[in-house]
Amino acid sequence: MFVLVVAASNGCYRLGGKDIFEVPFAPMSATTLAELSDQHHHVQKLTIETAPSLSAYWDDGDSARAVLVFFDGNGYGAEGALRRMLVPARALGLDLVVFNYYDTGQPRPSMSEMRRVGDALFDAATRLPTPAARRVYLGGHSLGSTFALAAAADRPAKGVFVAAPATTGVAMLHHQLPATRLVWLRPDSDYAAFNNLAIAPRVHVPTLVIGSTGDEALPPTFTNAVFAALPHDTANKELILTGVRHSEYFAGEEFWRAVTAFFDLRGEGPFVGYLRPRAPR
Repeated sequence: MFVLVVAASNGCYRLGGKDIFEVPFAPMSATTLAELSDQHHHVQKLTIETAPSLSAYWDDGDSARAVLVFFDGNGYGAEGALRRMLVPARALGLDLVVFNYYDTGQPRPSMSEMRRVGDALFDAATRLPTPAARRVYLGGHSLGSTFALAAAADRPAKGVFVAAPATTGVAMLHHQLPATRLVWLRPDSDYAAFNNLAIAPRVHVPTLVIGSTGDEALPPTFTNAVFAALPHDTANKELILTGVRHSEYFAGEEFWRAVTAFFDLRGEGPFVGYLRPRAPR
């Protein structure tokens, strides 16, 4: 924020990776992986050969019918994604793959690197030693919507859902930080890839786009624009929820019922739940 205020006085600010990937996370411990597992599900580290330093994780369910590769929003790590996504994913019969955008002590990734990681995560999901790997879906929230859409454009996913997508990175900053409208925001070549309006026309798999009237960070105008940019030769659907805040999309039954119906997953609810850390003894 300070940098942008200073830039406002100069009239120019160059956007880059520092404006996207703000928070690193520590790899998950074996204790936490065991805590998130149960008698029918085993949460384990997933090795990505093309990105060996990536902290990725796979929830292996003994009766899963498909795999969901999930791209979380900025400021969320793999553990947070697992704790809020495992209950609905398991209710839908989905194995879940999540990851940290980058770990503590590692260099900040670029948009290009993360798009390659997205493709690698999809490829790894198709090679998992489980019948569920025959059907791989992609999902994304906020920043993660960009990588979910990009992977769906590059790989033969069974479908993709995105919640609270932005249109472009520049438009997102203009909305969230009105002072930046006074600044010439110059995206570098990598940051310019944060453009869902350019990615969406290449997505030729069934796509569910969800926004909310209660989302102040990325309002329905962004959702509408991304949905309109999708090609018309594929089954697509837009859903605007009422009053759901930016961080609460996955905490409502309506969201998961929409996912279930659109992809014909035949899941049995309730779908909402959060796996809280165990209290210290």
